[in-house]
Amino acid sequence: MLRSSGSWCGRALVALVGLTAGVLASASAAAQTEPQPLPQPAAPPDTPAPTTEPQPKINLTGQKKPMIDLSTPPPSAPEGRTYHVHEGFSLRFDVGIGALLSASSTAEGLPDAKTGGLTFDYDLQVGGAPSPGIVLGGAVTGKLQLSGDWEVDDFEVGGGNLNTIVIGPFFDGYPNANGNLHFGGTVGLAHLGADTGTGSDKLSALGVGGAFWAGSGVWVAPDWSIGGALRLDAAWGKDSDTTLSEVGLSLMFSLLYN
Repeated sequence: MLRSSGSWCGRALVALVGLTAGVLASASAAAQTEPQPLPQPAAPPDTPAPTTEPQPKINLTGQKKPMIDLSTPPPSAPEGRTYHVHEGFSLRFDVGIGALLSASSTAEGLPDAKTGGLTFDYDLQVGGAPSPGIVLGGAVTGKLQLSGDWEVDDFEVGGGNLNTIVIGPFFDGYPNANGNLHFGGTVGLAHLGADTGTGSDKLSALGVGGAFWAGSGVWVAPDWSIGGALRLDAAWGKDSDTTLSEVGLSLMFSLLYN
């Protein structure tokens, strides 16, 4: 009886020990199959924080020095071109020698008188450019007869002394705003004066006149140029019963600030 009880107790002890060993083995296997967190590397103490700003320098040697400076200053504000451009205020003065192609004086009851010869021609233009290459303003254009005589039927009746002045607006255009080739003209109030020797001592007539020109030149400074122009002008005026008229062509020397 006692032997049977001891044998049963032994078998129970062996079974308990085997069960405990199995539980411990299962727990160890489960612990081995679970993922273990990887260790995080420690950041070096001198590493700067990441930034999105562009770096002004680049290191091509792998050392701290030397380094190439890639920084650039910010661009300046754009500026309009003002060098050798026809824009803004404009002042032109022209002088030259011309030919009086045709001039006549007509009065009621008197024969027509005609004259011709050399003339001294001039004009002054003051204005501005509303856009590059286009100049508008006011002009004074004139001429003074230097040679020739008043004649009636090929007979001399007096010395040639016709003078003309025209005041009015003008236009001058440059096909290239940076060049000096230009074309222009003026039309305005005209005054003609003369002593033809056929009637009154002095004739003074008011009317209309104008001039048209083409010219070119060269720049001599950022805003100054010199050149020449060919000018064709005409004027007509009436005083009481007398009419004066003239047509002339002149070669001008020009000085321009623009």
